[in-house]
Amino acid sequence: MQIKSRLYILGMLLFLSLGPAFAQKILVVNTFNPTYPWSAYFNLGLRQYADEKKGAIELYFEELDITRFSDPDKIENFASFLAAKYESVQLDGVIGNSDQACNFIEEKCGFATDLPKAYYTSNLEYAADNVLCLDSQYALGIRKTWALMQSVFPEMTEVFLIEGDPATSATVAAELASLVPDTIALTVFKDFTFAELEDRLKALPPTAAVVYTFVTRDSEGTQTIPRVHLSRLAEISPAPIFTLWETLVGSGTVGGHVLSAIRTSRELLRGIEEYLQTGSFSEDYSITRCMIDWTAMDRYGLETGKIPEDAFVINKPDPFYITHAKLILVVVNIVLIAFFLILLTGILIIIHSYRKLRTVNAELSIEREKAQALALHDPLTNLLNRRAIEPMIQFEMNRKKRANAPVSLLIIDIDHFKKVNDTYGHDVGDIVLKRLAETLTEYRRSTDLVARWGGEEFAALLSDTEESQAIVLAEKIRKACENLRFEECDGITVSIGVAELIADETFDSWFKRADAALYTAKKTGRNKTIAASGMDPETAGQETGHELLLLHLVWKDEYSVGVDIYDHQHRELFALSNKLIDAIVNSEGEDTIQAILKELHAHTEEHYIDEQNYLEKRNCSLIGHHKQEHIRLLSRLTGLTQDYAEGKTSTYDFILFICNDLISKHILGEDALSFADIRM
Repeated sequence: MQIKSRLYILGMLLFLSLGPAFAQKILVVNTFNPTYPWSAYFNLGLRQYADEKKGAIELYFEELDITRFSDPDKIENFASFLAAKYESVQLDGVIGNSDQACNFIEEKCGFATDLPKAYYTSNLEYAADNVLCLDSQYALGIRKTWALMQSVFPEMTEVFLIEGDPATSATVAAELASLVPDTIALTVFKDFTFAELEDRLKALPPTAAVVYTFVTRDSEGTQTIPRVHLSRLAEISPAPIFTLWETLVGSGTVGGHVLSAIRTSRELLRGIEEYLQTGSFSEDYSITRCMIDWTAMDRYGLETGKIPEDAFVINKPDPFYITHAKLILVVVNIVLIAFFLILLTGILIIIHSYRKLRTVNAELSIEREKAQALALHDPLTNLLNRRAIEPMIQFEMNRKKRANAPVSLLIIDIDHFKKVNDTYGHDVGDIVLKRLAETLTEYRRSTDLVARWGGEEFAALLSDTEESQAIVLAEKIRKACENLRFEECDGITVSIGVAELIADETFDSWFKRADAALYTAKKTGRNKTIAASGMDPETAGQETGHELLLLHLVWKDEYSVGVDIYDHQHRELFALSNKLIDAIVNSEGEDTIQAILKELHAHTEEHYIDEQNYLEKRNCSLIGHHKQEHIRLLSRLTGLTQDYAEGKTSTYDFILFICNDLISKHILGEDALSFADIRM
């Protein structure tokens, strides 16, 4: 009996070890790079589906990145690269995302003719039994959206269609014209300026319904980001706005039966899986889904009770038992104390369930963070992407309106980056982008946000920063980039455009001023910092004063961990850091500076020990990692203090570590996570 059990266990271990070898290997080719919202959602859907299959599917991702590599020779080179890369991989299927990727797979890659392929296209068709093509299904989407509009908005008397991209607007307009009865007025608005569109929207009655298609530019050629543009329109429109695209939901629109990147990619992967099992594709694939923003529905007084049961609803208010969880727990505790002896067994069961719930919540939190990181971070540089930083930009613009808090924007572009790619190859270009991202991260302050805006262009959002201060910071970044050295290629330089937000200015205007300053820097010799106001770096340095004053820490409410004693200790660390900055700026004696450093070190060490004891007593699950971070920071402080005394590190870098790593980042990172953990 024991021998049989051992053989069974060995067999299971062998099966598990060989499991990945039997996984279906699927190659995914995206037309655009994964920072695009559609590509990010598309890839997210694939990964979710593969995770659900628990190792039965293995995905390989490649990006045609047609916006950067549209040259035919580069396309050919990329095809040769893929052929060599996957020569030894036995692929089971290929997925193409958008027309260019599909054509590239069919015409350039030379895969086996019987290899199953699944494509998302706008209008392509391939006459082969082993090829699945799912098109955009705009007609189906608008029919179902129209049915939704009638259901949730019975008071509707007018439909106002905003025409944008000609490729889709004509289909939407034609389909709406066939659906809207004569009793409801249908207006198709096109060939407009953005100002004209806003005026028309403001004049609409509340009984009108707006349908928004993708708008990327107006009749004068002014460009916009559809999601940002839609957010602006939603703020001023008295009428509810519906749309047909998943990537636009959450920006103020009610939603609709939208074209879903997540649903599309999952259906394509399901199709290949069915083909591999049965030798054919089924007929029931759908790439749309009903998606509703509850907040927008409530704002316009639409009938939320008519939302379809299968709709994906965002921003729905939490139920009573969640919003009043603390009050409920107090009542339960009072009851448990009163009947402690009788309900002892029940209490033990509740404790066990609570621990299990914490474990489940921790696992869900990890998965949520993975999904957010995938959607909001540039995979090459690990910086925020444009989609992630846009709401943060809006937040700072609102702070400017409320409190007149200064905020500045840097647009940073690598000089002659195309030459780097053409001379040394895109792999080396990627190395340059990563090093630049590391430099921007190293030289940013704890309150600064850095993002990859697109291609070789980066953006930095500097809160509570006037233009003169922003210019000084930009110069430090520019000089740091100028000093970068690479084994793979020559050094690089960057040009930087700087603009401080003007009161009541739109984001489009603000960005255009920073971008125009960058363009001036490029045209007048590159490797420059140019401010939108015309202020030169020397004047900015004189207005700002000593560069260390840029690192002066200001306590904000979001730094609070919710425990008074530790918030007080954190504020004392802020005060000691600022005291050290003032001593250096005012050229106080070395004895005074060393005394402040000694006090800062002692206070930090005492605070760390006190904080660790508090978290341990409350069974913080992150305490091990938290302790290691304390040890690392104190060791680094000791080493840098010695280096500073011996002149081996600059004053700015030394103070930057104290302000950013030792204090601000630690409070916003490790402390925030640990104190949140004990409150779960």
